Amino acid sequence: PGLRFGGKLAGRRAVTVFLKQNQRLFRGGLRFDVEWAGVCGDRAVAQWRNKGVTRDGRPYANRGVTVFRLEGDVIVGIQDYLDTELIAATWPR
Repeated sequence: PGLRFGGKLAGRRAVTVFLKQNQRLFRGGLRFDVEWAGVCGDRAVAQWRNKGVTRDGRPYANRGVTVFRLEGDVIVGIQDYLDTELIAATWPR
């Protein structure tokens, strides 16, 4: 969701690169805590919170929900819902 952070990533490599780049924006990485998770059919859902300190020393915390689409034991789709305005105000361009 969101204009700056919305979009699609396709393939394991693209997702892995994105996640690694994301972690580098924070001193010591961004910590995620799952508050609850559930599975129904071919969907899994996790509600989470995260927190960290940006490379320029600003505290960051967000929360959201991630929906995973499964084919057997493989994740084939991910949709995130979170406060993208908070990301835009905190993260470097």
